Amino acid sequence: MSFFGSIKQSFASALLSTDTGQALVQKSALSWVAAWLRGDDPGDISGDRLTRPFANSVWVQRAIKRVSEPIAAVPLDFYELTAKGKEVEISDPELVAFWEAPAIDRSGPMDRADFIEATVGWLKLCGESFWILDDSWLTQRFVKPSTRAPIIVARPERMEPVIADNKLIGWVFTDAGGQRHQLIKDQVVHRKFWNPYDDIRGLAEFTSARVASEADYLAGKFSLNLNRANGDRGIIAVAKGGQPTDVQQEQITRALREKAIAARRGDFKPLFLSGDVEIEDPKVSSPDANFVAARLENRHEIFIAFGVPPSMADVAASYSIGQASDRYVLIVETCMPLANGKISGAIEAISKMFLAGRTVRARFNFNDHPIMQQVRSERLKSLDSLWQKGMPVREASDYLGLGIPEYSGWEIGYVPYNVLPVGEAGLPEQLPGEEQPPGGTPDEAANDENGDAAAAQTIEEIFKARRSPVRNIEQAFSARSCSHGSVSRNGEASTTTKDRDPKRVALANAHLAQRKPTIAAYKSKFTAELMKARRETLAKLAKQNKTVEAGVSTSVRAAAADFLFDLNKFKQGILAGMRNVALSAMQTAGEQLFQEVGFDDPFEMPSEVALQYLHLRENRLSDASDEVYDRIKTSLEQGLREGESIAKLTSRVKSEFNDIGRGDATRIAMTETSAVYGVSRQVAMKEAGVKYKQWLTSGLPNVRPAHTEAEEQTVAIDEPFLVGGEHLMHPGDPAGSAGNVINCHCVSIAVAKKESAS
Repeated sequence: MSFFGSIKQSFASALLSTDTGQALVQKSALSWVAAWLRGDDPGDISGDRLTRPFANSVWVQRAIKRVSEPIAAVPLDFYELTAKGKEVEISDPELVAFWEAPAIDRSGPMDRADFIEATVGWLKLCGESFWILDDSWLTQRFVKPSTRAPIIVARPERMEPVIADNKLIGWVFTDAGGQRHQLIKDQVVHRKFWNPYDDIRGLAEFTSARVASEADYLAGKFSLNLNRANGDRGIIAVAKGGQPTDVQQEQITRALREKAIAARRGDFKPLFLSGDVEIEDPKVSSPDANFVAARLENRHEIFIAFGVPPSMADVAASYSIGQASDRYVLIVETCMPLANGKISGAIEAISKMFLAGRTVRARFNFNDHPIMQQVRSERLKSLDSLWQKGMPVREASDYLGLGIPEYSGWEIGYVPYNVLPVGEAGLPEQLPGEEQPPGGTPDEAANDENGDAAAAQTIEEIFKARRSPVRNIEQAFSARSCSHGSVSRNGEASTTTKDRDPKRVALANAHLAQRKPTIAAYKSKFTAELMKARRETLAKLAKQNKTVEAGVSTSVRAAAADFLFDLNKFKQGILAGMRNVALSAMQTAGEQLFQEVGFDDPFEMPSEVALQYLHLRENRLSDASDEVYDRIKTSLEQGLREGESIAKLTSRVKSEFNDIGRGDATRIAMTETSAVYGVSRQVAMKEAGVKYKQWLTSGLPNVRPAHTEAEEQTVAIDEPFLVGGEHLMHPGDPAGSAGNVINCHCVSIAVAKKESAS
């Protein structure tokens, strides 16, 4: 502290220690002392100084309320930091109840809103706030909040620091009655704004706004006085021939007074004056445009000093509450740092006295504030856009600051099922639902040392083949319908044992057409994850290739595991993708069944059935993922044993992945579609009141003999079909053996009577 500052402080202390000083305290002379200590002129009592800014400046008061009201309006939550570093919310009714009415003043208890407003107000006006704890807080440690004495929010000018050895050791508080209280540091919760000129006291934001505030205050008083004076500044009598005599002045005054009295009664009274005398009325005056503009700049300066966007001092026809609004800027840049920095830290310090040995965190929860809700809504739209472009929800949530809770599969990115990775030539590696052309992709042909002429197709020929018209349903699925393969072991296609009714063929084709989008979605999800695993494996091979010196070594000595993709990531990606398709297919299949039987109620899959089904299928899909992994591993191990070059290993891996994509992807998609449709249609039939169900085969050339024998088999809705010696509740029943359910395209249809075959 400076020399003159020390003199001021000593004088103030001496003044307060005398009887005269105590008397002055009772007459609110502390305001005079506080003004003098601040460097203001305490002798200026003309009324032209802004000594009560919160009361006399509308802009100062509104700026403070702009900051305090959002803080007081949001919930105050408490958390405990666990040993693992995680925050767990504290549910202590007494702790919450205490902070709902934590303080007291001379009028009685202060609720949290008044408490917050007072704290924010003192921080803004004086740069510091003081919460005082009485002596009971020192003698009664870790007792229930309900037994605690309320906090006292002290006026900063009533707080006097006690310094010893150049260190703060306590405070002296002078209450409203002039009584002084000696307080140790533990009894005072002092929050302040940084002050480069004083290590103990805070620097108020109002200090920098004082000039603008006082200028606006004086401008307001000027306007007030101007309006009061307008039309009531006295009539001027001008004597052009010289100074009127006293008698003439008295006559003129009396005549004007009588005329004014008559005017107030509403009477007209003419006025006749003798001599060379002229009566002049004053003109009405008003502030000019420059005066008004200066007042506008003053209010903007005040708002800026208090951390409030200046536009909020203006009148607006409409108000935005989104992320681009000034209200969002106010909350994020002013309210939240003040609430969850200065104020929450003080609340934590006091709350720790209630909870022995526990690490308490206090936080004002702005998440439910209307402004933040609107911003979250906008960010969720951005998250949806990022997710549709392939960014995982976990990364998008972190990027947008949404704090979405973790859930299974949130680390996996997805793209529309008709989008595939782009190859090196800038062309799709494989179009959805189509097989690779003979010889594989162009990059495979280029790297295959044993490639033949079929692999040398031009780009135009490849895409021409891919753009060929879609075949009819029977042709499209004849290769893989209801069998393990497209041909029998002797190379001849198997045939049905019954002649097909054209009506039933048409009915089967209609059901297959309805399932086609689901089959494509399943295949797309599987293929997308397969391509990720393919790229990962090829990338590892390419990295290894860079370490092999050209012309020195033509073989690779490594383990297959060094090049394999991450099985767990591959498995999780497939499970998450298939789960989403299954949930959508359940709803679609049930709605289709309701439409078939004319049942108008909305369909909703029972959650317990859906979860049970998903759990069962995830086990099957997990096994399928292991099979893919083992297949690639086996192929790599064979190539490594034979000492193949990186180029040959790359060609081998590409070929193996392509075979899986052509074969396994279709088989898995068809099997999953049959299973999910079978389960959903069974549930929907029971809900719609269907009594009987009937087995309908696809009628394609390679239907299993056991399924052909089951054609037109009709049973009660709760009874299973007997197919190949197995009891199946529906085609694709997950409980059935692989020989009875893989690639099955049969359908369970609703019938009115057991004898009916329609």
